[in-house]
Amino acid sequence: MIFKSVFTALISSLRSPVAPLSDWDLNPYIHPREASHGYGGHLVDMDGNDYVDLLAAWGANILGYGYPRVAKAMHAQVDAFASVGLPYPKFWELGRLLSSVIPCADLVRFGKNGSDATMGAVRLARAVTGRDRVLHRGYHGFHDWFMASTGCQGIPQPLRQMITTLSDLSPEAVGEALREHSEEFACLIIDPMVPPIPDAATVEEIVAMTRKAGALVVFDEIVTGFRLAPGGMQEVWGIEPDLACYGKSVANGMPLSVLAGKAKWMEQLGSINYGMTFEGEAISIAAAEATISEILEKDVCGALAEKGR
Repeated sequence: MIFKSVFTALISSLRSPVAPLSDWDLNPYIHPREASHGYGGHLVDMDGNDYVDLLAAWGANILGYGYPRVAKAMHAQVDAFASVGLPYPKFWELGRLLSSVIPCADLVRFGKNGSDATMGAVRLARAVTGRDRVLHRGYHGFHDWFMASTGCQGIPQPLRQMITTLSDLSPEAVGEALREHSEEFACLIIDPMVPPIPDAATVEEIVAMTRKAGALVVFDEIVTGFRLAPGGMQEVWGIEPDLACYGKSVANGMPLSVLAGKAKWMEQLGSINYGMTFEGEAISIAAAEATISEILEKDVCGALAEKGR
């Protein structure tokens, strides 16, 4: 059966016009390489093997495939329109819902991938501080600003000099970086799920140090948002960053991300030309409203924590 799966995937790749999917380069001996379909919390591969899907579409499928409330909202929107290129009532409604859930969200804007939101946050931080260097911990997407901290090819060499990677999220490590590059950092951006995860008191100290140095604090909540808690790790820690980024589970598998933050920063988004053709794409927005409402009404985050335990 394993040999058949590998052989099928090999033949399929030889015939396919799709460029190599290196980001989906999974070990075929322990993980299916292709999916036939998903249902509920299950994934079915091309050989008909049925898996309990703990990967959940890289964390996006928080409620399950074909979840009725979300599917109904999407179908209703499909019958109306997919995109009109302008704001419309549900666009504003989702913004209000997100602002009520995300602690730091005075204002929000949408994107498609988490990478869009983190890119927007970093560019905005650079614009409002007049600085170029970024201090980070974790993975923050495929755009050049972050990939400059990796061995990724095709990144201009000067960009690599603008990124500082933290060995750990501690006051000592952050303090050392801030001293080494005094008054150069535009922001500190962190993925709260990179272990070891510090406690709230430690994070509060780090946030204070960063702001004292004149840099913004950005929480990359792409993974943690609507999963650990509806508002993400900032809700758990009780600490509000200047900007925050959300994605993955926000729309139960539909492409949507969120850049949120304090009004004094978010009001300057126009200066960085943040925007994209499909920012207001309506089917994903309908899915997000239904998904977030379900998460809140049924305490999905609490149920996930209990399942995890």
